[in-house]
Amino acid sequence: MKNYKVFVRTLSVILVIVMTGLLVLYPDIGRSGVSNGLYMSGRVIIPSLFPFAFCVLFIMRSGILAYLKKIEPITRFIFGQSGDEFAVFVLSLIGGYPVGGRLIKELYDKKETNAKRAQILLCYCVNAGPAFTIVAVGGAIFGSRTIGYILLTSSIIASIIMAFIGRFALKRNNGEFQKKAVVTTSIADNFVTSAADAASSVFSICVFVIIFSVINAYMVGFSGGISFFKHLSNFVEVTSAVSRTKNIYYVSFLIGFSGICVWLQILSAISNIKINLILFVLSRIVHAALSAMITFVCVKIFKPTLNTMTNGTIFSGSRYVSTVSLSVAMLAMVILFCISLFSKKSCGSLLKDVI
Repeated sequence: MKNYKVFVRTLSVILVIVMTGLLVLYPDIGRSGVSNGLYMSGRVIIPSLFPFAFCVLFIMRSGILAYLKKIEPITRFIFGQSGDEFAVFVLSLIGGYPVGGRLIKELYDKKETNAKRAQILLCYCVNAGPAFTIVAVGGAIFGSRTIGYILLTSSIIASIIMAFIGRFALKRNNGEFQKKAVVTTSIADNFVTSAADAASSVFSICVFVIIFSVINAYMVGFSGGISFFKHLSNFVEVTSAVSRTKNIYYVSFLIGFSGICVWLQILSAISNIKINLILFVLSRIVHAALSAMITFVCVKIFKPTLNTMTNGTIFSGSRYVSTVSLSVAMLAMVILFCISLFSKKSCGSLLKDVI
């Protein structure tokens, strides 16, 4: 295990050194990647994720989800989940990729779940949000919100199937959960902290998207027409990947897979929870396969019109990176991010302070 960690650390340093060299030798490709990353952040990530992240955090901290404990016998019977865990599952279906991971971390920190149960929850609480699948992918890329609804439905059904399968793993640890009194804050405090934490989360996501957009730009630029490397880049960052294909089944698979960029965001959010990385990766592959199969069935049943745009139309807007709307959006995110930092006690670790 020690040799494995040394190998991974060494490999990561080598890859970053190579990336640094490419940035020096081929700066135009790097700038293009940054431009596309900023464009995706301003036109897709922030509009689709930030409102949902704020709403989910506000609802979660309002204490109203405590009423889900009344249906806990049902959630235990169907999914093996407590009321709190079921709330996290439901919110992960609508909150977007990193929300589920952050909420699982909150449950774990509050001692309302343990590491084993958090591992199982993580297998099916990683989902694309409605705004991303319906508006960005369905409406903008395929020109049909019906396709967006199909992609969202496929992802949700795949998660429900995996949650039902995970029930048998959770059943082996069916002890009583720690009962805690519901602690609520004032509406004003909840509003401010939820907005600041949502901004912090989305800002860090945008940073990941920009970095991986640069990596993708070099992978595509130096692929030399080799399709393998182009397909490999699709599994790195999902937002840019779905804009490069017109195949609805492939898009469904990529959305379920979520991409390495999303994985790193989630793993950094739950860094204090020991998880099985192999199980996590396998769960993403299974979720992606289920989503693609369910999408295939839905397309055969509903027969939507595939009015696709030219590949890259939505995301090839480097000319928009200096528009007033995008500049204001990014400035607002930076301000809220700074507020979130000053509103929290520093623990001395930049990663932990940000996350």
